[in-house]
Amino acid sequence: MKLFPKLFIAFGIAAAIVAVVGLAVVAAAADASAALAGGTDVGAAVGRIQQLGWALVGIPFGLALALGVIVSHTLGRRLARIAAAIEAVGAGDLDARIADTSPDEVGDLARAFDATAAALDRSTVSRTHLDAVIESIPDPLAVIDGDGLLVRVNQAGAELVGRTADDIVGEPAFSLFGPESEEVARFGAAISGAAAFTGLETRFQRADGATLPVRLSAAKLPQRDGTRSGLVVVAQDISATHAAHRALVAARDQAEQANRAKSDFLAAMSHEIRTPLNGVIGMTEHLLDAGLDDRQREVADVIQSSGQALLDVVNHILDFSKIEAGRLELEVAPFGVRACLGGARDVVAYRAEQKGLALAC
Repeated sequence: MKLFPKLFIAFGIAAAIVAVVGLAVVAAAADASAALAGGTDVGAAVGRIQQLGWALVGIPFGLALALGVIVSHTLGRRLARIAAAIEAVGAGDLDARIADTSPDEVGDLARAFDATAAALDRSTVSRTHLDAVIESIPDPLAVIDGDGLLVRVNQAGAELVGRTADDIVGEPAFSLFGPESEEVARFGAAISGAAAFTGLETRFQRADGATLPVRLSAAKLPQRDGTRSGLVVVAQDISATHAAHRALVAARDQAEQANRAKSDFLAAMSHEIRTPLNGVIGMTEHLLDAGLDDRQREVADVIQSSGQALLDVVNHILDFSKIEAGRLELEVAPFGVRACLGGARDVVAYRAEQKGLALAC
């Protein structure tokens, strides 16, 4: 049965009871009048009227009180459940349900509300589900309003700066930056309405006083109710990237230092070899100026050409050092191919003759 027919019947019964009591009062009044006319016991009649009068006052009061309790129990409590469910949905909890199976109007209202909440749950994202999604993001994430205040920070973001999310929310976003961060102006421009940004490298201030290198990317939020749009900011801890960069720079410097040491060693050794080699070549020239027969002159020529070839090798080593230093200069000069090959043949002719080999050029 519907609620309002129930209330109508209850009020009808109460009205009938009041009418019966009223008729009893009328009858008692008639008896009192008859007693007065007949000279009988008037006091008993008046007492009867008083009792019925009190009943006429008390019975409606009791009925009203009983109806109030019934209405409060059957209607007020159920309406309170509906109001609580409406507040929960308004707060973003689309899983709120009333589950009232009564066949009256309040039950119809509750079932209509449950159907509407279920439809919203299917077509929109609830606050609870959105919170779970934000908290499941492994990268630090923060939502900043148009005034530059932090309105939401996930757990990863709170752990990045060594604080709790409740402690951070409500603070200016600039409070997260280190004291010497030069990118604060660009960040402020993004909040004030300029274009969003990606790959902004800066430093965050941790709760323990240390600074942390981070890379920020931000997207603009749509405006609501004429307010300034805010930002959704995602941060990335790049401490490992900076450490790897420093390690690469150190390895590069170490390799360059080792390369310079090698070049210095080659240059020193080349100079050390050239000194006695120049003495050999010089003495060979003096020997060639002396009176030598043909065989002796041929041997002295081979010694001189071999010494000169060795000196050229040493010079080439020095040229290699110049190549690494970027100071090598190429020179274009004519040369005789036959004379070059003949000199190379003379260097190994003696060894070839010992092995019975004939070299021709």
